Amino acid sequence: LIELSRQLPSRIRIRRVPEEIRRQTDAYLIADDQGYVLRPFADELEGTADFAAPLQVRHMQVAFEHIWERSYRPTELIAFGRGL
Repeated sequence: LIELSRQLPSRIRIRRVPEEIRRQTDAYLIADDQGYVLRPFADELEGTADFAAPLQVRHMQVAFEHIWERSYRPTELIAFGRGL
């Protein structure tokens, strides 16, 4: 992931979430404030997608922001710089 971030023209931020948040089982992707793809269990392939669900997307954005605010930059990545 670090090597990939060096090759991309945009910026990638790598964060570590606290242990209590790591227990969450879902994985999701938000698309343009309107759509999402959700896997209730990140280790399973089954999931749902809805590309016209702005209310659900907003709830997911709030959840992500909560996780992001509580996450931190891993000290072992500081040496790599570039906003990682």
